Amino acid sequence: MEKNKQDRFFERFQTSLREHLLTFNDGVIAIITIMVLSIPAPRSDGDFWCDAHRIFITFKRAMKQVVIADFFY
Repeated sequence: MEKNKQDRFFERFQTSLREHLLTFNDGVIAIITIMVLSIPAPRSDGDFWCDAHRIFITFKRAMKQVVIADFFY
C-alpha cells in the first residue's frame, strides 16, 4: 500500500514538473519578445514557440533530466 502511495506521489510530481517547465519556457520567451519587440516573421513553416509546444505536448511527465536538458537547449 505504501509503495502505491509513493508511486502516485512521484507521478503527480513529474506531471507537475512538466507543467511548470512549460510555463517557465513560455515566460522566458514572452520576456525575450517584450525586450526585443522587433522579431522578424519566421521564414519557415514553423516557429520556435509552436515547435516547443509540439515537443513538450508529447511528454506526459517531466523528469529531472528533461529539466536540465531544457536549460541547455
